[in-house]
Amino acid sequence: MKILNLMNKKKLTAQGSITVFMTFIFMIILSLILDIFENTRIISSTGYMKNASLSAEKTLFGDYNLELYKEYGLFGYGGYNGIDYDDMCQEFREIVKKNLCVKPENALLTYTDIYKIKNITVKTEKSQGFKDGDNWDRQIKACLVSDTVDEIADKIKNKHSEDGTYDEKEVYKKLDDADSYETGKYKEKYADKNEKGSEEKQGKTEIENSDKDGNKSEKNDKTEAKKDKADEKRNDMEDADIGNPLEMFKELVQNGYLSLVCDISEVSNENIEKALVEDGYVSEEKKVKENVLSESSKKNKAGKNVLLEGSETNKVRKNVLLKGGGENKARKNVLSEDREKKISKSKKHEKTEDYESAGSFLKNIFSNTDMQDTDFKAIGSCGTNKLSEMIYAEKKLTSYAKSSASAVDYGMEYLICGKENERDNLTGVINRLISMRMLINFAIISKDEVIKAKALATATAIAGITGIEPVIKGVQYAIIAILAFEESCIDTAALLDGKKIPLLKNTTDIKIKYEEICTVSGSFFREKARQYQESDGKITANFIDYREYLFAFLAVVPEEKIKSRLFDIIQHDLRTRYNESFRIHDCIVAADYNITYSMKFAFPFLWNMYGKDLKYKKFRRQVSVSYRYG
Repeated sequence: MKILNLMNKKKLTAQGSITVFMTFIFMIILSLILDIFENTRIISSTGYMKNASLSAEKTLFGDYNLELYKEYGLFGYGGYNGIDYDDMCQEFREIVKKNLCVKPENALLTYTDIYKIKNITVKTEKSQGFKDGDNWDRQIKACLVSDTVDEIADKIKNKHSEDGTYDEKEVYKKLDDADSYETGKYKEKYADKNEKGSEEKQGKTEIENSDKDGNKSEKNDKTEAKKDKADEKRNDMEDADIGNPLEMFKELVQNGYLSLVCDISEVSNENIEKALVEDGYVSEEKKVKENVLSESSKKNKAGKNVLLEGSETNKVRKNVLLKGGGENKARKNVLSEDREKKISKSKKHEKTEDYESAGSFLKNIFSNTDMQDTDFKAIGSCGTNKLSEMIYAEKKLTSYAKSSASAVDYGMEYLICGKENERDNLTGVINRLISMRMLINFAIISKDEVIKAKALATATAIAGITGIEPVIKGVQYAIIAILAFEESCIDTAALLDGKKIPLLKNTTDIKIKYEEICTVSGSFFREKARQYQESDGKITANFIDYREYLFAFLAVVPEEKIKSRLFDIIQHDLRTRYNESFRIHDCIVAADYNITYSMKFAFPFLWNMYGKDLKYKKFRRQVSVSYRYG
């Protein structure tokens, strides 16, 4: 019996040792499986969070500013009602949370319950607007076809006025002589020369008297030739009895060029608000909002949540403002009724500088610094980004010859001149047009012998009393320049009316007659301009329209100025027609987010099994995502 009991005891001991050993093995295998599951859950949570974040970004940026896209083809988030990066972060966080709570149909638990994701925080690592990086250039190019950019640039840059040339120094000298006659300075200028001339004349007379027996036959021939010239000159004098073009010209331009080439009552006199401030791209609305938030955060930490709850209200308010666009347009019409009252106040913008004489005024037109650098070939030296901006502006913005519903009537003119007042911008472009066309017209008219003879006859009738040939010649050139100016007014009126005119003219293309030089007016120029054909918008070699001239003027404006002025126009237009709080530099076009979240361990007891006392039973992970339009 003892032997049997001893054997049974040993057997039980052996079986117990195996059971304990198997238990330890099972626990190790189970913990390994659970660890693998835990690690898989942790690692896959990153991908799950990233997928939720990527779809949240697309949802968030899908709520782009509808008016900005509809009117200008640009994508931007916010920009109205003071919405900034903090608001965007909070909305992004809410969308991420909603995405994480999505579950398959008929599922009992969401993936969030499986991953036990808690305490989601979102921080903006980097956010960008239109002014940052290449965001602006990228979106502009997306609106255009690259082939169109190259095609338009090549066609326009080949239009260069090679034949519109003249002797600049000679013209300036002649106009100075005309100025000396009008101001009376010619007496001092030519006093010494007259004395020397009389002495020389007396000496020549003595020589001629001593040799008068030798050249009788030659003298008879010259006498007959002089009679013919005298008869011709007498006829010209009869045709030249047209008044004093110099006096008429001073009266014609005393109120500026604007009334000569367009209906001044229809010209906009609105002001354009700048999109930039001296201390950067910070809006006043945003500054006010930040101050209010900083004060309210000290008093009530819940103030931020109140603003978040109000984000939906902001969207509703935006829709209401959209519906009220008609009211804004009606208000614009009411403002247009006040334009007549503003015309009298704005005449100070139209008046030209006071000049003592027509000669000095004409010389100033020839030496116009605003158009000296204007050259169609300058378009060829523009970079791709600048050309894209120019063509984008031509497609999206208005001009005097291209109207739309925009609150900025002369967008292209603003890009060129950059003045606050729209009337001033139009005046600046008209000045450039008249100066450029005057160079071309003067080069043609000054070569017409008939016009030169008539101008000389008129000049002799006006300044012949001085007996000084350079003064008479100066007045003659001033009269020819006045005729070129009047022809240029006809050209400019035609361009503003949507017509196309010859790039370079022949004498047969001149619309004004010499006999009409003193009978002109604004209505006269506009009536003559109707003789030209309507522009079909196509770029041709021999004709040019208002659009092409604007393109040439814009080519010499620095790229940064074009960019900033485009911002001004877009902001002013959308603020006027849709939402007064709109700020283009508050629009967000790209953002990088850092998402931090907490996860609880699914099996924290595993660590206790190994004697580890866990102080925290959760940990934090980070996910980075980025998105940008275009």
